[in-house]
Amino acid sequence: MIAYEGKDIVIDAQSEGRKDRGDNQNGMKRISTSGGLDVTARQKNNVVDVTTGYANKKVTLTIKVPQGN
Repeated sequence: MIAYEGKDIVIDAQSEGRKDRGDNQNGMKRISTSGGLDVTARQKNNVVDVTTGYANKKVTLTIKVPQGN
């Protein structure tokens, strides 16, 4: 969690992607069109619950919260 000078909670989610299979002969790399993240944040009584739809996949969350004045 990181405190910042804003008014909203900001959540950045990153997952471990597939291992790079390397370049093919003409220098192009495979780009996956699947594997989007399923992240849900719910707020109730000044508490935010963040969940992901992945039980077996590492998801790294960076959460920015408003700095207390």
